[in-house]
Amino acid sequence: MNKIAITGLSLFAALCMSFSVQAATPLSRDNIESFIAVMKPMQKLEEKYDILEEDGSDMQSVLPGSETFGPMTHSLKTIRTHKSFPEFAKIIDDAGFTSPDQWANVGDRILKAYMGLKMTANMSPADVEKMQESIAELEKNEYLSPETKAQMLVGLKQGLAMMTNPSAQVKADQKALKPYMRKLEILFEDTE
Repeated sequence: MNKIAITGLSLFAALCMSFSVQAATPLSRDNIESFIAVMKPMQKLEEKYDILEEDGSDMQSVLPGSETFGPMTHSLKTIRTHKSFPEFAKIIDDAGFTSPDQWANVGDRILKAYMGLKMTANMSPADVEKMQESIAELEKNEYLSPETKAQMLVGLKQGLAMMTNPSAQVKADQKALKPYMRKLEILFEDTE
C-alpha cells in the first residue's frame, strides 16, 4: 500500500473514530442557526488573533490516535487561555448559547452530522465494497506498526458501520441538519 493510500486511510480512520457521539437530544433548529450565525464572527476573531496558529497544534486531537472527534472542543481548549477569550465568550453569548461548552458540543455534533451526510451522499455499494477491500488489505499490511494498524482498523470498521448503520443519535442529528446543508457548504467553503 503506498503512502498516499495509507495517509488517506489514516485520515478516514480518524474521522470514523469521531462518531462516538454522546447521548443527547437531536440538534434543534435554534442550535443549528446559532452555530451558523457564529461562524463568520469566529472566523474574524481567529484572523484577528491567529489563535490556532499560535497554538501550533491546530487539530491534532482529530488525527489518528484520537478517541473522539471534537474540533470545536479542541478549539475551545485553546481559546480558554487566549487573550481573545472575552471577545469569544461575547460572540457565543450573543448567539444564544448558554456557555462555551454548549457551543463546542453543538459545533462538534453539527460537524459530525455534516461530514457523515457528505460521506454517505455519494456512497454506492461499490464504495462499501472498496472500503471492505481496504480493510482486508490493511489487515495484511506488514509495514505498519501493530498499534497504528489497530487504530486504523478500528476507525475504518467503525466508519463502515457508521455509514451503513449510523446510531439513532447521528441519524437524528443528520435529519435535523439536512435543511441546512447548502448553507453549511457555502459557509465552510468561505472559511477555508
